[in-house]
Amino acid sequence: MYYFDSLDTPIGTLRIIVSDRGVSGILFSSERGASGLVQDSTHPLIVEAKQQLSEYFKSARETFDLPLDLAGTSFQKKAWGVLRSIPYGSTIDYAEEARRAKNPKAVRAVGSANAKNPIPIIIPCHRVIKKGEHIGRYSGGVKRKAFLIQMEKRGVSRVSRRVILGAAFFRRPTLLVGRELIGKFLVRRWRGGEHAYMITDVEVYDGPNDKASHASRGRTARNEVMFGPPGVWYVYLVYGMHNMLNIVTREKDYPATILLRGLEGISGPGCLTAVLHVSRALNKKLAERSFGLWIEDRGVHIPASRVTRTPRIGVSYAGEHWAKKPWRFFLKRPFS
Repeated sequence: MYYFDSLDTPIGTLRIIVSDRGVSGILFSSERGASGLVQDSTHPLIVEAKQQLSEYFKSARETFDLPLDLAGTSFQKKAWGVLRSIPYGSTIDYAEEARRAKNPKAVRAVGSANAKNPIPIIIPCHRVIKKGEHIGRYSGGVKRKAFLIQMEKRGVSRVSRRVILGAAFFRRPTLLVGRELIGKFLVRRWRGGEHAYMITDVEVYDGPNDKASHASRGRTARNEVMFGPPGVWYVYLVYGMHNMLNIVTREKDYPATILLRGLEGISGPGCLTAVLHVSRALNKKLAERSFGLWIEDRGVHIPASRVTRTPRIGVSYAGEHWAKKPWRFFLKRPFS
């Protein structure tokens, strides 16, 4: 079953279409496609989508945290995934989108996939323009595309809303830092572009007595970085194939880290590092621009009701006491 409702915005009325699995479509007022659907302004997905879109148009939201119910070919979904990785306020051309989709000759194909994007704005196909700064086509029309691009650029110009987190932030109690990282943004500079993702899932490892921590057996060459200073990356390999990305916290000589388990649209710590091209070359490096990987506060407020605390994953080896510590924080999906 599919449901819909409408939202008035600065670019006209949007028709939001959802299933019980996620958002499946956004239509502009000039488009048809809601026939046979059930109008339901109280459906929880409709309510949340309208809230997040309203925040976006007020320049109070740069990314969306909504489950999606996408229908498309594997190539279309890959192209739409690239669109979701383009940072707010940025644009790329179609050739760059094709390159990021790992098919540099498919410039026309990514353009076709963008034209069939069923969820514009949330999947931001407006951030892809023709080479030479020409806006290019858009399902909602060129005027709407130009408005969205300019609105985002004005939002980015408010530099006070983008603060790189430094040692002072990470020097605090690890559980507090872990909770506050939900809603912050991990930013990766790679091959000339910047990619920003909201942090949605973390695990805390705190102190020498935490039996789930690498530091529980004492200081070693491998875990030396955990002992500080704060604000440094700790990257290690598991199963001989997956890099794990952690940020060091607390004062020097106190071993504590936070594992980044998930980002908006990316689930799992191994997948996270693969997508962001994180390797052990970043181990012991500061979380700052000069090393190409850092964390920003972009003014997004996540209420306590949206954050879930549970025991950490895969730490039964630490014994019942430590395995049951509710030291995982993750952003609760608004719907289940």
